[in-house]
Amino acid sequence: MKVTREFILSGKSGAGGWTKRQLQILGVGWPPPKRWMKRVEGKTISDSAAKEFIALTGQKKRFRYRCIDKPNHTFFVKVDAPHEPSFCVVCGALATRES
Repeated sequence: MKVTREFILSGKSGAGGWTKRQLQILGVGWPPPKRWMKRVEGKTISDSAAKEFIALTGQKKRFRYRCIDKPNHTFFVKVDAPHEPSFCVVCGALATRES
């Protein structure tokens, strides 16, 4: 399949980006260099690679949280978007998302 700008944009996440694996499928390194889209437009990839690229669009992002009461309690939550507040999975106290 021939990679088009529309195809690349259709793989964008809700947060407005692409996963490292998606870029890898297109032959782009991490972090992506400037004008990477222009460089991959017109490139040919297999149909299975194209399906994987689109399937990765809906992946949930991992967010790291830290317990307010006990800072040594950290954990990851996979969600579509960060939500505040959250509660520590270890002790139940309030936790905040780390940047």
